[in-house]
Amino acid sequence: MLDIVLLMRFNRVYGKQSSLVTSMHNSIEPVPPSKAAFLLELMAIKDFVFLLHPRTQRVFPEYAKSCKQIVLFPFYGSDNRAFKPFRKCLERHGHVVYDWGLGLNDAGLKRKFELSDVSDTWHVDPTGKSAPITTDEMGIPYLCTRAVERIRALSKTIEAPLVLIGWSLGGIVAREAARELPEYVSEVITIGTPSIGGPKYTAAADSFRKNGIDVDWIEREFAKRDQNPITQAITIINGKYDGIIAKSASGDAVSLHTKIVEVSCSHMGLGFHYPLWKIVLESLSKH
Repeated sequence: MLDIVLLMRFNRVYGKQSSLVTSMHNSIEPVPPSKAAFLLELMAIKDFVFLLHPRTQRVFPEYAKSCKQIVLFPFYGSDNRAFKPFRKCLERHGHVVYDWGLGLNDAGLKRKFELSDVSDTWHVDPTGKSAPITTDEMGIPYLCTRAVERIRALSKTIEAPLVLIGWSLGGIVAREAARELPEYVSEVITIGTPSIGGPKYTAAADSFRKNGIDVDWIEREFAKRDQNPITQAITIINGKYDGIIAKSASGDAVSLHTKIVEVSCSHMGLGFHYPLWKIVLESLSKH
C-alpha cells in the first residue's frame, strides 16, 4: 500500500517520464527534485526491512570466482557505516573492502586546510574574481585531492588496482579519483551520483549555497574536467524513484566505457537494495 501511495504521489510530482536516464547533453537543463518528491524516500523503508530476509545472506557461486580490491565512498552526511550490509555482501563473495579513509563525508565543509592543499588540477578561484575564496568553496576538490592520495598509496601498497564504489556525493569523489589515476583504478561503480553538475541539481543544493558554495562553479568545473574523459569501465546505478538527485543529472555521455542501470528504488534505499547488490556483483565479475 505504501508503494502505491508513493507512486501516485510520484506521478503527480513528475508526470509521466521515461525510465531511461537522459543524456548529459540533454537540451533541457536538469532541475533539482521538488520538496514533495522527497516523500519518495520513504520507499527506503522496504529495503531496510528486507535486510532481515535470509535471502540477503546468500552467496552466488558465479559471482565469487574473483577477488577484487574495493574502496567504498559514502554519501554526503555519512561515513562507511552506511555501507555495512553491502560491505558484508561483498566480503562474503571473496572481495577485499577498504574504507575511503576520510571519515564523515562532509563535502569538505569546515575542514581545516589551505588552498595550496588542493590539487592544481582544480581552479582555486571559482568566482573568477581576484578576491580570495574560502576553503569551504573548495571542499569537494579538497576531498577529491585527498582521495587521489589515498587511492594511489593504497594501490601501491597492495600492488593491485582498485575498484571504486561511491554512493551519491561519494560517487563524485570516486569518479574524480579514477579520472586522475587510470593506472591505479580498474573500475568505477556509482550509486545515485549527480555526475552532472555535482550538488547543483540535488535536494542539497540550497544547503550548499547557504554554506557559501558556488554550485554554478562546481558545475562548470566538472564540465571542464570532463574534457579529460574517464577511461575505466563505469557502471552507473540510479534509483527510479530518487527524490534527491535529478534524473537528468545522473548520466554520463562523455566517459568512454559507461553502462547505466536503473533500479526500482529511492535514493536513500540504494545501498540497502538487494537487487542492486546483485548488479554490482555481476559488474565486478565481468571487469
